[in-house]
Amino acid sequence: MLKKIILASFILSSLYAKDYVDIYRKQGITKVKQELQSALKDKTYWLGYLQNKNVTLGYYETVRYILLTNKKTKQLRVFDNKSYKLNEILNHGVIVGKYEGDKQDKGDLKTPTGVYDLKSVRKDMGHFYGPLAFVTDYPNMLDRTKHKSGYGIWLHGYPLDANTTRNAYTKGCIALKNHALLKLGGDINYRKSVLLINSGHFQKASKDEIASILAFVYTWKSAWQDSDFNTYISYYSKDFKSSKGKSIKSFTRYKKRLFKQKEKKTIKLSRINISPYPNSYNKRIFRVAMGESYHTKRYGFDGDKVLYVELKNGKVYIIVEG
Repeated sequence: MLKKIILASFILSSLYAKDYVDIYRKQGITKVKQELQSALKDKTYWLGYLQNKNVTLGYYETVRYILLTNKKTKQLRVFDNKSYKLNEILNHGVIVGKYEGDKQDKGDLKTPTGVYDLKSVRKDMGHFYGPLAFVTDYPNMLDRTKHKSGYGIWLHGYPLDANTTRNAYTKGCIALKNHALLKLGGDINYRKSVLLINSGHFQKASKDEIASILAFVYTWKSAWQDSDFNTYISYYSKDFKSSKGKSIKSFTRYKKRLFKQKEKKTIKLSRINISPYPNSYNKRIFRVAMGESYHTKRYGFDGDKVLYVELKNGKVYIIVEG
C-alpha cells in the first residue's frame, strides 16, 4: 500500500508541485492519502491526466473496442482504443430500421439511439441473420426509465442463402454484410466493446467534459461515503429516476433515512468507462459504467454501478442511477 501511495504521489507532484514525501515526513501517511483523494476530485488533475489521451469517443479503463453506428449515413465504424489511440479497424455500410428516429415501442421498425453493451454472441439464429449476431442490452437502464419497449436488437449479418432476398431495412437491428461481420467477430472481444448508435452528427466528447465527469464521480462518492446528505442530493437532477423507478422525491426521502444513521461506509470505485450518449432528448448525456465495492458493518455489495449524467450549465447532474 505504501509503495502505491508513493508512486501516485510522484505522479501527482508534477501536476500540483506538492512535495508528498515532505507531507508524509511531517504529517504522516493519512495526510498523504487525504491529499490524493482531494486530487481525484480536482478537474485540473484530470485535465493533466487526459492530456495525451484521445477521448473523443469517451474515456475507457476496460473497454477496448468502440463500435460507432450512424443511422443517417448507414455506416459502422469500429475503433481499437488500445492506449487511447482510436485506431479504425473497420468502416462499412450497414442496414438499419425502416423508419428514422429513436426506437420507442416494440414493432415500430426503428433502430434505437444510445449506448449499448454487447451481451453475447449467437450463432443459432437461422440462415436469414447470417453467420453470427452480437446481442445488445436494449432496452438499457435509461431506455426503461423512458418506458421504451421492444427487445432483440442485434448486430447481425445477411442471409446465408443467396436465393433469399435481403430487404433494404431491418425491424430495428443493424445488419452488416457477412464478410465484414466475420472480420469484426475475429477482430474484437465483445466483452470489452461498447456500441454507440447515433443519428446524424455525432457530438464528440471533449477533455474538459470527461475531466469534469471524472472529478464529479469522486466528489459524489466522497459525499456519499461521508453521509453528507445535502451535498450528495444536490448532485441529482430534479428529473432523476432510479433504476427501480423512484422519482427524485421518493429517492430523497429514502436516502435521507439512510444518511441519518451515519453508518460508516467503505466505498471503492474501479474500471470506470464513460461514453458520450447520443440521444433524442436534446441533452448532453454521458453513461458512466464502473465497478463498485460498498461495505458497511451490516451490508456488502461488489458489482456494477451505472450512472447516466447530464452536463448542464457547466455542472454535472445524475439523471438515472442503478
